[in-house]
Amino acid sequence: IRKKTVFGMVSRLSPEKNIEYALKLVAGLGEVQLVVVGGGPTAERLKSFANSNNIDNVLFVGHKINVNEYYNIFDAFLLTSKMEGTPISILEAMSCGLPIYATDVGEIRDNFANLNNFNILTGSVEKDRDIILRQLNMSNYCQNLREYVIDNHNIETISDKFFDKIINNFQNFREKDMDSVILCGEYI
Repeated sequence: IRKKTVFGMVSRLSPEKNIEYALKLVAGLGEVQLVVVGGGPTAERLKSFANSNNIDNVLFVGHKINVNEYYNIFDAFLLTSKMEGTPISILEAMSCGLPIYATDVGEIRDNFANLNNFNILTGSVEKDRDIILRQLNMSNYCQNLREYVIDNHNIETISDKFFDKIINNFQNFREKDMDSVILCGEYI
């Protein structure tokens, strides 16, 4: 029995993440298993879409705290978002040495397209199926992507860049006065 190639997604299930496109990509590809880790407002609609279109090679596992354990079962990582900056999920997958298949949004092309084993999707289901099917006979471990994350996105490098920005733009900052208010919140 031939093992299926496991494409993983770690994402909030919301419209901008374009998970429906990922489902269309893997529909009917019996040698591919898509595992979607995450929860969100479109979860039930996406499951219904998969059922009504007979897409039986997708597994929705819901929101998980131990997401690192899922990266370890993936052969490749898929990101089909309509909008992103620099997605943390891509960096996490790269740090696990996974080949990446991602849409051309945000800073993705500028930051990663020059790396071997980083594949930019076109937005065409036919063309993108051909791109992801190349993975079936490839190794699932890409040392160059792991090394890129270690060299460019480790805590020391990021904090150095952050503090360098503050120091070089110090004239843009001023001391908090008595009338200032600090607003706290979270991204949802």
